[in-house]
Amino acid sequence: MLVLVMLLPPTGHAYLRYEIEFNEALNGGRVKLEVKSAGLVAPDRVRVAQLHDVTDCTGQALPGAELRRTLGVGLVCVRYGFKIPELPAGRFQIQLPQNVAVFDPNRILFLRDGESAKVALLGGVPVSHPWREEQGEYWVDASPRSSAAQIVLGAFHKVEVAGLNKPAAFVGAKRHVPKLSTWLADLVAETGAGYSFPNPNLQIMMFGVPQKGPSPVPFGHVIRNQGESVRLFVDADASLKELRYDWTVAHELAHLKLPYVSGTGRWISEGFASYYQNVLQARAGYYSEAEAWQRLIASFERAAEVGRDMSPNDAAARPFWQARLMIYWSGAALALMADSKLRQLGTSLDTALATLTLPSRRGWTPGQLFALLDQNTGLDVFTPLYREHGDRLGMPDTGAVLKALGVVKTGDSVLLLDSAELSGIRQKIMAPTVVRLAQ
Repeated sequence: MLVLVMLLPPTGHAYLRYEIEFNEALNGGRVKLEVKSAGLVAPDRVRVAQLHDVTDCTGQALPGAELRRTLGVGLVCVRYGFKIPELPAGRFQIQLPQNVAVFDPNRILFLRDGESAKVALLGGVPVSHPWREEQGEYWVDASPRSSAAQIVLGAFHKVEVAGLNKPAAFVGAKRHVPKLSTWLADLVAETGAGYSFPNPNLQIMMFGVPQKGPSPVPFGHVIRNQGESVRLFVDADASLKELRYDWTVAHELAHLKLPYVSGTGRWISEGFASYYQNVLQARAGYYSEAEAWQRLIASFERAAEVGRDMSPNDAAARPFWQARLMIYWSGAALALMADSKLRQLGTSLDTALATLTLPSRRGWTPGQLFALLDQNTGLDVFTPLYREHGDRLGMPDTGAVLKALGVVKTGDSVLLLDSAELSGIRQKIMAPTVVRLAQ
């Protein structure tokens, strides 16, 4: 059995404490909730309907409507049961073994926006979670609205990752653990090279899937709810060389260099990660400098072909299939322009992003984020670029900056000119860094 105890320390007169017990079959459990609060936001009607055997702590039945009223004021103590639903089919069908469960803790935790909860994990069932560790205790921090958090329960394999405070969780064959540990540790080291990794409390969840295409990592995404997580589907039978050459995880880890950008700003979040996926792969030595630039140029050109009638800010409101290339590459073009300009002024995009306090507990608009970066660097770079390109139709034109850097397209490849005005900057952007932890 696992007992999970959650305690929200007093904020004014607010007090929250959870005791959560998962059953040994990992298909449900029981909760005891004690709350003293003025105006606690009660669970909504849908969430209450997912609970069962709801009582107060004397055993008196508590119907859903009464539960919502009761949690609104005063000191209450309630108990309720919950079920862990079967994992819904997503983009890929995941076959979980019977001794592993994946669960959204939002189903049973009634936490208010903007407040943190203290967590103590008791019992012997392993848990992978996104919560922050501090002096042997865990905290569910306030977080921006994003995809729902996930915890993994049961007999998953722990993959130790140098640079992170917690092991990754891998659902798959144990023989792959050493290879996955080496691969992830190198990526974490590369992402934080020269500074520090943005969030050493990151949760990584990996689910083994058969390879369905050319990529050994066919899907990955970042979750910011209750802490930061990266969820990956991995063909763990792929070789270490194949895993290293794939850009998916470099892209996902690069997301963590920025806070959650909301509203029309998806092109900033995805674009900066798309820029860095190539930069990080080159710095790690997995791509040559020429290949990294060739990949960027090819992506800029594809996005320009389909994005003539939309601005970057428009792209977020379009159907994803129509705007995907603009969402991923207009922001990458802006990141390249900013990086080049910053390096001419004696700094870099790496240094500018390292000034951010991460992980952020709120969402940011592009204007807010860029104003903060300009303030932190003392330079006027990000906001002027955003004003120039955010609402202008079509891809930001990178022709001038690429020419100055000495990147010239020749057919399906590129020619790098060391005689170009900013060739030294070009070389520094992609320069390999010695962070490889294992070969």
